[in-house]
Amino acid sequence: MFELLLLGLTFVCLLLASIEDWKTREVPDYLSYFFIVAALCFRLLWAASESNIMVLAWIPVSFGIFFGFSYLMYRAGQWGGGDVKLMAGLAIALSSFSSDWFFPYFINFFMNLLIAGSLYGMVMVLYLGIKNRKKIKLGLLDKVLIALVIISSIATIAILRTSPALMFIFLLLIISLGLFKYLKMIEKNCMQAYVPVKNLTEGDWLIKDVKVGKTVVKTRPIGLIEEDLRKLRALYNQGKVKEVLIKIGIPFIPAFFFAFLATLFFGNLMFKIFTFI
Repeated sequence: MFELLLLGLTFVCLLLASIEDWKTREVPDYLSYFFIVAALCFRLLWAASESNIMVLAWIPVSFGIFFGFSYLMYRAGQWGGGDVKLMAGLAIALSSFSSDWFFPYFINFFMNLLIAGSLYGMVMVLYLGIKNRKKIKLGLLDKVLIALVIISSIATIAILRTSPALMFIFLLLIISLGLFKYLKMIEKNCMQAYVPVKNLTEGDWLIKDVKVGKTVVKTRPIGLIEEDLRKLRALYNQGKVKEVLIKIGIPFIPAFFFAFLATLFFGNLMFKIFTFI
């Protein structure tokens, strides 16, 4: 029963977080904290009701993996603080084994997240590129590269159609190499916007330093902190800075949700892919 409660809790929290992230590019702190506290309470009740401490035994392992990975992504400027908090909740909620799988839930989810995150990122980059195609100027070499990626993909499907696992891996590699060249181009043309200082929030990423007299607000991999916001708001009130250029991130929490669904229905996708090779 407690396993189903934890899975239900995870489903609802990730769904709500995905909707909020898509709409506002933020995950409310109260949702993340509720997820963490509720997951921990369910784990403790499970352990107490069955007098089984092993229900809690895998939490340090899953928490170390999830929090360590998400914190590195946060420090690298790829994830926001909301992503890290949700991963903490997931580490608690998914820190157990299923009798049907070789790997525990958290390992299956983590491996699926690597796949779902890659595919989701590619789709979003392609979507932004197509949506803002008028802003992106492609030269002759760029068009040749696109043609090569398309031809290579078609050839891969034709040659490896009888080996779906290998076909998937090669397609992923080809498309990743093809998109790599355009990431900076798309980021510059589609993922930057001037935002009024009054609308800035903690974690927003500055594109370049803001310097007015002796006041300097530097870019940070982790985004704006409270001290930066105070400085910018002071400059705004003085009429010296009205808006700043920030990076608009891709809402990434939906990739968490897709990875969780894949885990529920299929187990460890990466394990299955390599098993079929």
